[in-house]
Amino acid sequence: MRFLEQISLVIVNYNSKSVIGNSLKHLLCVKDVVIVDNASSDNSVDFIRETFPGVRVILMDQNRGFGTGINAGIKTCQTKYTLVVSPDTEVTLESLKQLYYEGEKNDNTAIVAPSLMVPGYGPEIWVRGYSETLHSKALFTADGAFCTWFISGAVMLCKTAIFNNIGGFDEKIFLYNEDLDLSIRMQRAGFSMIYLPQVKAVHLNSQSTKPSKRLHWRKNWNFAWSYYYVIEKHQGRKLAREKAIRQLFIKGLKSIFYLCVLDLKRLIRDFSTTHGTYSYLVGKKPKQLY
Repeated sequence: MRFLEQISLVIVNYNSKSVIGNSLKHLLCVKDVVIVDNASSDNSVDFIRETFPGVRVILMDQNRGFGTGINAGIKTCQTKYTLVVSPDTEVTLESLKQLYYEGEKNDNTAIVAPSLMVPGYGPEIWVRGYSETLHSKALFTADGAFCTWFISGAVMLCKTAIFNNIGGFDEKIFLYNEDLDLSIRMQRAGFSMIYLPQVKAVHLNSQSTKPSKRLHWRKNWNFAWSYYYVIEKHQGRKLAREKAIRQLFIKGLKSIFYLCVLDLKRLIRDFSTTHGTYSYLVGKKPKQLY
């Protein structure tokens, strides 16, 4: 398969020992495999080196987030294409082949992505409107390739030079919505992003790290913070603050309600979102995951 010589693989690992092997096993035959480790503490680096000795491992001095890790990996890649895959996502060679040949159809195509199969939920395609800064699950089905204004960072085949030339992921974003920001910049730079809904990748959906209340809190915190950061970056500080203040009021009231009815799960979800929104408003920086 000559097309594999044109592709590198980059995965960011953070305590993902339990799932990263499944992500790697189908893709070891690409030209270059790079694992960027964000200071894991679960011995996953030793596991990767022992189980997959041909893989290059880049060690970060601390957990610097998804986007920064991907940037560090892609900067070392020499191939025309780089496949970005979350450690809890599985892509087959046949799927990769279809993504590659779609990308070859047009020099202006920057990213090609599959639909995501989430066990128990079926396929997911995430989209956004042309001028929107919020992405959501598509409410339609498609039989063939179509252009989109949003590509999920869980799986994407990108042209390495275009990704690097546009600046890669915004490293001010620690986690979540870095793909939204990248999609907006790709769109504004005039590049195409293509979804292939008939091509599937399995996404275990946030199983790359062991779940905990602390982790759940930090993920919701980061999603809220990064969302308003992206709005401010692309639509202005005034609109971002207006949306954040409105959300602060709504989620704050919900948090009080869930506290009263002792619904701990929803309380953590909404209060962590409230705190992330408040932190954005007062200028605090993103939180790392430990």
